[in-house]
Amino acid sequence: MKFKSSISFLLPFLLLSGCSTLASKEATVACQVADVATTVYALNHGAVESGIFLSGASVGPILIFGIAWLGVKLYLHDHLSETSRATLNVISCGAGIHNANVIRVITR
Repeated sequence: MKFKSSISFLLPFLLLSGCSTLASKEATVACQVADVATTVYALNHGAVESGIFLSGASVGPILIFGIAWLGVKLYLHDHLSETSRATLNVISCGAGIHNANVIRVITR
């Protein structure tokens, strides 16, 4: 299954799953891993990081930041509201979806 068809298939389930599912620890891990994995893949295929915090960074700092950020989100998980957790996860998953679109363009 290609990136585009995978995302098209999964997106409705993410949208219909509700705030509780999006706020889960599993969603936190899945979204962060998707963001970091697609970023690394894109960088290895010629893309350049253009995010606010890591603009121009190479794979190493992105991996370190991604793992650290995941640790922070998991540590704070029980202290954040469900809405806050879901929002953070939507942002991470959105970044992964954006990265998948970048990969689709650069690997044509």
